[in-house]
Amino acid sequence: MNLSLTVNHEIKEIEINPNETLLRALRRNGYFGVEHGCENGGDGWQIWKGTSIC
Repeated sequence: MNLSLTVNHEIKEIEINPNETLLRALRRNGYFGVEHGCENGGDGWQIWKGTSIC
């Protein structure tokens, strides 16, 4: 399936498989600065005093 999203202020169309994570799809398309979160799904990433916490 195709996914349309904005990355670094540019609209991108990427192909993503139903069982693929967004992280894997972004890295497959050359976005290696994407970081993996805590996998909890409830709290997400937060910035506290300049530090990313889960």
